[in-house]
Amino acid sequence: MPADMPTNPQSVRRSASARARWRATLLLAAGGLLAGAAAGRLPKPAPPPLSLAEPLKLLAAGAGSGDQLGWAVAIDGEVLVAGAPGAAVAGPNAGAAYVFERAGDAYQQVQKLVASDGDASDVFGEALGVSGDVIVLGAPIDEPVATGSAYVFERGDDGRWREVQKLVPESSDDNDRVGWSAAIDGDTLVLGAFYDDDGGTFAGSAHVYRRDPDAAEPWRQVAELVAEDASLEAAAGWSVAISGGTVVVGAPKVAGNAGVAHVFERDHGGPGAWGQVATLAGDDTDSADAFGTAVAISGGVILIGAPSDEGNGFASGAAYVFERDPMSGLWAQSQKLVAGDNPSPGFGIGVAIAGSRLLVGTKGELSAGIAYLFGRRAEDGGWQEIARLSPADVEAGDHFAKAVALGGGKAVIGSQLDDDAAADGGAAYVYDLGVAADLAVSADASSAAAVVGAPLRYTVTVENLGPGDASQIALAIDLGVIAEVGVDAITPAAGTYAGGIWRLDALPPGHSASLTADLTPRLDAQPTRGGIVLAAALRALVEHDPEPANDVATLTTDVISRIAGMWKDGAVGGTPQGRRDGAGGASGAGAGGNAGDRLMAPAVPIPTLGGPAIVALAVLLAAAAVARLRR
Repeated sequence: MPADMPTNPQSVRRSASARARWRATLLLAAGGLLAGAAAGRLPKPAPPPLSLAEPLKLLAAGAGSGDQLGWAVAIDGEVLVAGAPGAAVAGPNAGAAYVFERAGDAYQQVQKLVASDGDASDVFGEALGVSGDVIVLGAPIDEPVATGSAYVFERGDDGRWREVQKLVPESSDDNDRVGWSAAIDGDTLVLGAFYDDDGGTFAGSAHVYRRDPDAAEPWRQVAELVAEDASLEAAAGWSVAISGGTVVVGAPKVAGNAGVAHVFERDHGGPGAWGQVATLAGDDTDSADAFGTAVAISGGVILIGAPSDEGNGFASGAAYVFERDPMSGLWAQSQKLVAGDNPSPGFGIGVAIAGSRLLVGTKGELSAGIAYLFGRRAEDGGWQEIARLSPADVEAGDHFAKAVALGGGKAVIGSQLDDDAAADGGAAYVYDLGVAADLAVSADASSAAAVVGAPLRYTVTVENLGPGDASQIALAIDLGVIAEVGVDAITPAAGTYAGGIWRLDALPPGHSASLTADLTPRLDAQPTRGGIVLAAALRALVEHDPEPANDVATLTTDVISRIAGMWKDGAVGGTPQGRRDGAGGASGAGAGGNAGDRLMAPAVPIPTLGGPAIVALAVLLAAAAVARLRR
């Protein structure tokens, strides 16, 4: 590994304030927020394998020889997009993309998209992404001299998709290959430029754009992402992925093609800034593994492909799962995935995540090709293979499963050299993964603030928003570093609780279930900075969960300490407001009131005990002295 690479491949840079922050923590998480927390003490049965029907096969109307439909695929809701970079539109390999929309149980081709200024060899459609009514399409060999570009299409009120803007980064130069990779989430998109020289010769970069709907050109570049630990010929930007305010940039050529992936977050380093927070590599990554060839992210889970890993045989490939600790924000490897049977090399050349599902593709060059579907284990939150996807008509050499996507309860798999429509015309397959069950997790507290020595109750609720049934749901209750907080009882209103796991066999649409945790804070009365943090997150169920954003809720409750020896009674006269950090939130009021003419101890929120709090305390002491003089 070169000297400019971190000695720990999973090194993570965080702000000093984040590292130093101390909390007495209550961690309630579905299926185990801390990966492996239950390992070694709980069984790890695989979920039942999914029995899936043969997929729908999508062919492009008017496909030509060598179009290679399915080179790239993406899906969001009812919209599916497949790239055909070999389409001879304005010349050989000018490229095109096809939009399919779901109509009942079928998909219909609704439009063929081409670049307004497309030319031969642009390979428009080699990379793409879709989010809502926006599609982004890369054209990495667009002139001059393969600078590359990307095109944004938006769907109008009439349902038609129209090109609204061509994106060429301000710093782009010859051979940057902008648009080699592309991803979009809401109003933010990212483009990879793996040959960019801004961080060194062929170090690579990624470009972030944000949408301003009121601007004449709505998409504006806001950042160029160059790794702090960039190395020459790293090819950063070979792959990119985005989820919310987090971007992952694959750099598969670092350290003799061992590869790494860089993680950037919005507002890290200042409002609106995009700062690097991690450089990730597998714990056993070796030269030529090509870790980072493909990347995907959904919420707190990152999946990274290493298609040349040899741990399961020559060039068999692997995929690595990284998960973010909800308290520290640090990313750590939780699992390495390999193909159980290894019939097709290149496992990890394509990866996708959606909620509780992972999809990993293979090369499908010398064999028929297989895509592997993984689901969460209910007992410990780990990942287990649950299905192997390979249509009956796929043949060796079709390149089936090089490109994969997940969304809306569907798995989309490209087969770019399929011959049904034309020689190497390509195809895309759509698997129905079953009716989705959108589970939402929320958290609440019995009081806006916790009082030392007084009981506090947290309630975690899981609701099935439909449309499908949910089954074999598991929530792990993991008590973090909370030596100063006594746990009196953890009680489920439904299901069973044992060994740190709350299990629910089934939850129909429109129904909810709850669990309570009764605690007694035992922090001493010294002005110690602290509080109780509740983090609740769904991690495992059999069905597909299409909305991972509502699977997580966090709640912060301040701890109030009495000032000993200052008053003759310890009753509490008021509390500060609780803080909602996520879907859950504090509610209710703290204990309060005085009795007769007795002076009562004020409530002091420990997290804010400082300059203003000391001034307030001095005022209270003065008021107490005046009251005594008047007696």
